[in-house]
Amino acid sequence: KNLDGLIIMRATHVGQETALKQIIRLVEDAQTSKAPIQQLADKVAGYFVPFVVSISLLTLIIYIVLGFTIFDTMKKYSSYYQSMDDDGSSHGGHSTDMYGATKTEIILELAFRYAITVLSIACPCALGLATPTAVMVGTGIGASNGILIKGGEPLESAHKIRTIVFDKTGTITKGKPTVIDKRIFFQNSHMTLDRMLAIAGTAESGSEHPLALAVRNYCKEYFATEQLGLCRDFKAIWGYGLQARVSDIDSIINSTNSNSSQTYSVLIGNREWMKCNHLKVDDGIDKTMSVHEHDGHTAVLVAIDGKIVGMLAIADEVKPTAALTIYALQSLGLRTILLTGDNVKTARAIASQVGIKTVYAEVLPTHKERFIANLKENDKSHGKIAMVGDGINDSPALARADVGIAVGTGADVAVEAASIVLIRDELFDVVAAIMLSKKTVWRIRINFMFATVYNIIGIPIAAGVLLPAGVQLMPWMASAAMALSSVSVVVSSLLLRYFKKPRMDQFEKDSRYREWSLNKSNGIIVHRGIDNLPLHRSKGTSIISSLRNSRLSQIVGESISAIKNAIMDEKRKATVFFSDERFPNQNKEEEMELQISAL
Repeated sequence: KNLDGLIIMRATHVGQETALKQIIRLVEDAQTSKAPIQQLADKVAGYFVPFVVSISLLTLIIYIVLGFTIFDTMKKYSSYYQSMDDDGSSHGGHSTDMYGATKTEIILELAFRYAITVLSIACPCALGLATPTAVMVGTGIGASNGILIKGGEPLESAHKIRTIVFDKTGTITKGKPTVIDKRIFFQNSHMTLDRMLAIAGTAESGSEHPLALAVRNYCKEYFATEQLGLCRDFKAIWGYGLQARVSDIDSIINSTNSNSSQTYSVLIGNREWMKCNHLKVDDGIDKTMSVHEHDGHTAVLVAIDGKIVGMLAIADEVKPTAALTIYALQSLGLRTILLTGDNVKTARAIASQVGIKTVYAEVLPTHKERFIANLKENDKSHGKIAMVGDGINDSPALARADVGIAVGTGADVAVEAASIVLIRDELFDVVAAIMLSKKTVWRIRINFMFATVYNIIGIPIAAGVLLPAGVQLMPWMASAAMALSSVSVVVSSLLLRYFKKPRMDQFEKDSRYREWSLNKSNGIIVHRGIDNLPLHRSKGTSIISSLRNSRLSQIVGESISAIKNAIMDEKRKATVFFSDERFPNQNKEEEMELQISAL
């Protein structure tokens, strides 16, 4: 309790910027947007109205012709004749004189009555209401279950998904990595474990990557301080590591104010990052890293002043519902893929825990979007491609996928790029979103079928095809039937309110789930990078541009870079960075992307 103190609060988002307002706006936009199937309904309705008017005019002409041709047969269907018959005053040829109606008036009354009945019973409204009512109810039900669907298009497309691609960090895993082990390989009186941790924690202060945050928080807790050393000249390369210059760390180690201003050149990253900076990873270090990688942990190396001195092992726990989610999706006939920047060993370990059989490891963040593009171009199932992610580097892939699904606790840009947002950070909601889409599309088709059958049956009856059997409709009856058809479509859509999210225990109790769990680590195929995928070339892209993005171009570029690096000054060995010549397959747009998520 704070009864007499001061509380200072800062509102970061107010008014229209609050999370609640944004959710309301997304739901409202979704409910007013059109699904692709609605375009078919609009097109049919566009032809339907002139078609019905034509049928009505044709009915009018036919009854006029029949009236003058077989008047004695047709007159008994006239309202005049029926009224006189009800009064008991019909007496042969004198029936038309009872109300002063002539033969022409009787014929026209009959013809116009049936023509108007045709117009009254025809209902383009039922066709027009079939999709939007179902979309409104479907998106509303999704929002109440923690699933924000941004419009009718993703709601419809989700039921066509055949392949679903998962990011690892923050999607399959909890996204809260922690340091579980620390090793020092090169130790003396000056370079101790404490010094290595102080230097590594300070260097990581320049990055917002989850792994960097884990290292930084661990070092702060280890030294019981909120202030680390000074980090300068920080640079990061996505998928590889970081480089920085660190100083003012003696006070952290000795817990005293020190005037020492020694500066350390620091490299932190994976094996490839060390090799690119001409640092050899010997067998002992590689073996130590592999032990953790086989358990699904991420092992990063720490190099100080041109020498690898230590390693940090970081674990990111797999979400409890991840394996069951993958099983549920696979039981629905979907192909699942894991797409990650982690090394092959770590990626395989994570995939074996959740049951994903196809894995693409060591994929650069800038290549994720290219992977989705290739997948869409070469997918033989002709189904939709979905991407599930949460980070900044997932945003291009989420936007490129047919259906982008973002975890609500992820980066704002990922949420903005996705077409479906899981507010509750519950991975099993991916299954719920797909099943809601299936139910909604099924309801839309039922609505269309009912509206179509109603018009196919109703219009001929209104035109009088059952007159010989004594069945005829009055205009007021046709109008009532038309109104009821629209109401029935709305009621049909409202039945979606009884949709229930699939329960996890439904799949856990499945006898096949136990067998699947025992074999989920078998048959895993891990690909390194995306170089083996067929080359994707968008329309309008030249052959020369495609060659620049090819593997051959990369090999040539790396060879040229190797020659240049061989003659570089030794003082610059620890400060080598990738340039355009080293990676010619990265275009200018990739160069401008923020390197926020690099370790």
